[in-house]
Amino acid sequence: MKNIILRVLAKPLLAGLCFFVITFTIYFFNLDMKATSKIEPFLLRHYDRIPRQQYLLAAGRAASIVNGIQNQRPACKSRTAFVY
Repeated sequence: MKNIILRVLAKPLLAGLCFFVITFTIYFFNLDMKATSKIEPFLLRHYDRIPRQQYLLAAGRAASIVNGIQNQRPACKSRTAFVY
């Protein structure tokens, strides 16, 4: 009976220990960022080829939106409007 319980508990503990050692090694040597730096040129090339449908606003309109001159909401007259 004791041998069966030990075998059942040993497998998850061994798997957890292996997982910890692998993830700690990746963390300690910063391998995730090193791998990302190797993949980045391929990702940049891929995403640079995707056609865009984004258009720049005219300089005056963009500045007014950033400064909040246009598209301002009127102040709420009732304080109970935001009570849940």
